[in-house]
Amino acid sequence: DVPPRVDPSDIAAMAINPLDIPWALELANAERCVLQFDIDVILAGEAVHYACSEGGLILGEVDRGRQIWTVTYLANGALETTLAGVAAAWY
Repeated sequence: DVPPRVDPSDIAAMAINPLDIPWALELANAERCVLQFDIDVILAGEAVHYACSEGGLILGEVDRGRQIWTVTYLANGALETTLAGVAAAWY
């Protein structure tokens, strides 16, 4: 089955409660990322919630299901995402 296509305007219109997610993250690779309040970029069906200091992007949500949080990270110029650990988070 093919998952339903998500209209980017639906995701962009969703309100982000700043109390629910960190406003900044530092990844295990030392890249620092800041929450974007106006989501207007959708990649691979995921909203880009964070833009990072070296040009990377975080797609989708922070996975808090493990002891070390992880994110789907797209490095600047990369064609594939990687799973990156979160070293620090600021609320």
